[in-house]
Amino acid sequence: MFNGLFVKSITASGPNVETSTVLLKKGLNIISGPSNTGKTGIVRCILYVLNKHWKNDGEKYFPFAETYGYKEVSVEFVNDDGYALFTRDIDDKKVNIKSNIPGIKNGLVSIGGKKENLNDTILKLIGISERHQVPKNAKYATQSLTWNGVSSLWYLDEESITQSNPIMLPGQVIQKTAFLSSLLFMITGKEIDIPEGVKDPKISKAKNDAVKSQLKVQLQEIGEKTKELSETLIASPINNIEDKFNNLLEEINGVEKAVSNQISEIKEVQSNIIEINQKVIDATVYISRYDDLKTQYIADIKRLSFIVDGEKAVNSIPENKECPFCHHEITSIEGHSHIDAANAELGRILEQLDGLKKSTDNVTNKRKRLLRQLEHLKEKRDSLNDVLKQELKPKLENLTNLKKDYQEYISLKSQLDVYRQMSSDWTNRIIEIEKASKKVQQYHPKEHFPDNFANDISSYAQDILTRCNYGNLNSVIFNLDTFEIEINGNEKSEVNGKGYRSFLNTVVNLSFRRYMALKSVYKTGTVIIDTPFLGLDQGEENNTPDGLKNGLIQYLNNSQNEGQVILIENSDAMPSIDNFKQDDINFIKFTKNKNKGRYGFLLNVPK
Repeated sequence: MFNGLFVKSITASGPNVETSTVLLKKGLNIISGPSNTGKTGIVRCILYVLNKHWKNDGEKYFPFAETYGYKEVSVEFVNDDGYALFTRDIDDKKVNIKSNIPGIKNGLVSIGGKKENLNDTILKLIGISERHQVPKNAKYATQSLTWNGVSSLWYLDEESITQSNPIMLPGQVIQKTAFLSSLLFMITGKEIDIPEGVKDPKISKAKNDAVKSQLKVQLQEIGEKTKELSETLIASPINNIEDKFNNLLEEINGVEKAVSNQISEIKEVQSNIIEINQKVIDATVYISRYDDLKTQYIADIKRLSFIVDGEKAVNSIPENKECPFCHHEITSIEGHSHIDAANAELGRILEQLDGLKKSTDNVTNKRKRLLRQLEHLKEKRDSLNDVLKQELKPKLENLTNLKKDYQEYISLKSQLDVYRQMSSDWTNRIIEIEKASKKVQQYHPKEHFPDNFANDISSYAQDILTRCNYGNLNSVIFNLDTFEIEINGNEKSEVNGKGYRSFLNTVVNLSFRRYMALKSVYKTGTVIIDTPFLGLDQGEENNTPDGLKNGLIQYLNNSQNEGQVILIENSDAMPSIDNFKQDDINFIKFTKNKNKGRYGFLLNVPK
């Protein structure tokens, strides 16, 4: 987004005269000098290339008298993208443009017309690339947005700076709406939405007639549906549906809880069945293992009995005293007996077998008890399932079906209510369309300004006046209705003379300058103030002319970041420049003395 348009140089030239030029900076420029030294001529050069008239009588205009020999003026403008040099000859209806800014047409550009013209070029330099329309009266009639249409933002001329009327508004009433609309566009970057009926009444009437016709057809259709629904509801046996439906929901809720409790109990019983069944299985496994162990014990008893019986049989055989082959005497060897050990082992096994029998009997009895308990739980589970399937679920299903019937009835009733509401809305819409077609819509631009616009201007004006050492300052209010500031509750015209009006009008303009710099979408960038101290030659109350002048110059010096200021003032009304840091200000001083400094703007004017 561009930060506005700035003037870099102003040049006047002619075939047989010395070219005259002044150079400006983006910040504060002060051009001072005695009368008739060309100060106003510099301003008119800028106005001339912008096709901004300073005469109202329709006569030809050029910044300088023809006798001076100057036939052409050039003004170089700059923005963030580059430069644009505007050159216009005397009485020429076109301006020659030379620029390095993208989108700017080089060559001769007409000051008016349907094709791309001077105004289009100027607006492009501040970022407005397309043509726009702004309302010019209360009936929404429009005109083109123009740079000169917002000239009070960037030019305070000597003729109007002392006026008691609002300085920002055009002098002619017929131009005020267009200015305010143009200002709104600069601030918001948006065109005013023109009501369709105002934009094209014939099309609007045709659309309204079509809408009314369609609404009437819809009313007929919905009337038939409403009748059909009403008859259906009247025939329904359901009465007092709201109370019945609420009772039904409570009953369904109770049955659902009962079903839930029943299922929970069945799950709990089933869980117990599974648990006991596992215990039965465990007991069966134990009994099987006990049987295996019993078999092992019996086998061990048989083995031990075999050992004892064998040893007894061996002992019963007579002992040989003599060898049958050599007949020598055989020495008897006493053998080891296993009978005692076998008997001891046998006793131990018999004891274990007895313990095993007792354990087996216990587990068997426990298994029988578990089987009886398991049978009882299965009977209970089956009983609970029967209640669930034969009583609770059928009851819940019946209640649910009844609920659906109630819901269908309620749905039909709701549809009937919706249809009746739609019928009422469409009827009201037809009435509104008929009323709107008879109502004349009016445009009031001040209703469209941002909510804080007046507060912001008030705050800026109070700050500027404070920094300018304006005495006895208690309050500053920007009145949006009058488009003027009120100081300490008083309007500008009520308590101030000519000199103070020029000062206060300058403050109002600078307040707008700050607003445009900080908050507007499109920024002007520069402001030309012609003789802000005009008539400021005596103090009022605590205000002293020198204090206000010094304060204003100091404020402008400290606020150069808000844009360019070109201040024109007579040398005898200017405060001493020694009061300011001159490196920060571009001082251009004309002396009207051929032996001292620069005589005036035009170098070829006879001294």
